[in-house]
Amino acid sequence: NDQLQAERMEYALAEDVQVAKYDVGGRFDNHHDGYGRYLTVLTYLNGVGGTYFPFGNNDSNENDFTNQSKEQAMATIQDSVEKCGILIVGKEGANPYLHTRASSSTMNPKTVVEIRMGDAIAFYNYAPDGERDLRSLHCGLSVPEEKWIATCWFQSEALTGPFGYLK
Repeated sequence: NDQLQAERMEYALAEDVQVAKYDVGGRFDNHHDGYGRYLTVLTYLNGVGGTYFPFGNNDSNENDFTNQSKEQAMATIQDSVEKCGILIVGKEGANPYLHTRASSSTMNPKTVVEIRMGDAIAFYNYAPDGERDLRSLHCGLSVPEEKWIATCWFQSEALTGPFGYLK
């Protein structure tokens, strides 16, 4: 025990699973899971998607979103002609999200990923240098039917630095 206490131990911590229900029309604005959470695992419990990553496919070196504020990054991407979003859809399909007036100004997916009931996606919230990775910025779009998800976040000071929860 003395040896364990003397050494600095790196850790990874799984937070409690959070289950959320979205009623018809329910949504969640753009956000970054950050706060020391280096990994997010999102499970679609009833097969309804509606998650959008506006910068998800941004692998261009021309626009470095890593150190931009959310507002700066949104302005940069809206001015860009290149599509770089990822849209996650389920049994409801893509049409409810692509052909609505509310989504036309900010949603321009390059990729549409279809999920089924019980499928999960995982994404990193930080770049390898410990800075926020805005490619993981995402939102829950207004859903056309009831949606159930389970989310688990993983934390690690070794990956995000000792003050990752502030980033």
